Amino acid sequence: MFTDCQGLPYPVFAKGVVSECAPLVGAVPFGSVYSLKVLLEAGSQEPAAGQFYMLHAVRSDVLLGRPISVFHSEVLSEEEGRRVELTFLILLKGQGTKELCSLDFGDLINLIGPCGNRFPVPQSVVECAQPLRSLSLSKGETTETLSDCGFDTASGLLNHRKVLIIGGGIGVAPVAGFAETLPPQSYDFYASFKSGSYGLENLKADKLFFMLFNEEICAQKYSIPEGFALSETGNIPAMNLEEVDRFVEKNFTSGGEVKNILKAAQEACRAGVTRVHILNGNLDGVLPCEIFSGLGSGTMIYTGGYGKVRQMEQTDIPSVLAIMKPFVESGKLLPRTEAQIAEGLEDYIVYELDGGIHACAALHFYEDGQAEIAAVAVDENYAHMGIGPKLIDTLIGQAGEGGAESIFIMTTQTADWFEKLGFEEDTLDSIPEERRKLWDSRRGSKVFRLKK
Repeated sequence: MFTDCQGLPYPVFAKGVVSECAPLVGAVPFGSVYSLKVLLEAGSQEPAAGQFYMLHAVRSDVLLGRPISVFHSEVLSEEEGRRVELTFLILLKGQGTKELCSLDFGDLINLIGPCGNRFPVPQSVVECAQPLRSLSLSKGETTETLSDCGFDTASGLLNHRKVLIIGGGIGVAPVAGFAETLPPQSYDFYASFKSGSYGLENLKADKLFFMLFNEEICAQKYSIPEGFALSETGNIPAMNLEEVDRFVEKNFTSGGEVKNILKAAQEACRAGVTRVHILNGNLDGVLPCEIFSGLGSGTMIYTGGYGKVRQMEQTDIPSVLAIMKPFVESGKLLPRTEAQIAEGLEDYIVYELDGGIHACAALHFYEDGQAEIAAVAVDENYAHMGIGPKLIDTLIGQAGEGGAESIFIMTTQTADWFEKLGFEEDTLDSIPEERRKLWDSRRGSKVFRLKK
């Protein structure tokens, strides 16, 4: 085998046979993108991620072959010689791609390749799945790989490292092939489509991002199922897989692409992606905001194991105090010491996400059968995700299990928020006497009670 100065094999002429040619489900309009699978002759070499072939159908009237990037390659057999099957995603545009998309099973095809440079994979990715961040940008079928350092948004330090891959339209194909060579959950994948989505079925990303245009999952466009939390702008900030089913069922007759994207998000999560974010590409700075800060937008689809409400543990107290601090400083919460929280530890719950604590709340029981929800605080960087209502729902459930006959809260500045969750104003005389003794006239907290 002849190689170049870098030890890479020269492109060779090869023959193959079409094993499948069909329009891709998910591409809009249907029939605009095809999947072409070609089985190479025995002994052919397997391409590296990022390479392409010149394709020319034997029965073609076109003089020159078309350069098409490899989407997926797989060794099918070693017994009777190495048999490699290549998968190409082809955007139907001119005469050359039209002929390739019209091939049938068993048709012969000539190939020159693999051509082009491969995507370099840092050894640290393979060894510890904590790679130097590699940024791949795709436009059409042209890809460029850049290097950048990982950035820890919590500390502002170069700390956590992960591969970042970005692909747009048909340009998703080569970078999706590159993603297959990386360890699962060692990279994030951003896919941008003007319409539809495709080429993402083999991904094992930590986070998958769909960037859509002129589409948002919000109350202004869709019917929102009962119990769904909304952001201040009316968007659904997050849904688990079961909630996606409820949303799609509620909007079964609605048009738009969101339902198809939601189904694609579900499939990605079930295939191993931790969570999927659906973003509005019309918003300025939406991508840098997602990459370099904790302030997200759009809607997140996640598996049941991602993000959870649990009882507070002793080691959570410093994080909880940090979350409470801005609310104490603004007068929304009463100050609490580490000792006070530790004494009532069993009353508190927290919301854990990505290994960190990002919200807390407490439930206090009284002898007269009443229960109080208190100390509700959510990290402002995660407030758009609907965590607050999840905490309240959890505590309401705990209150019922604990035999509480009535649930109340006391607030100075968040009355509107609690009213949206089903609370209504009540009198100070209605709360337990021991709690009433702690009431401070200078704060002027109002009582709100859960409607029965």
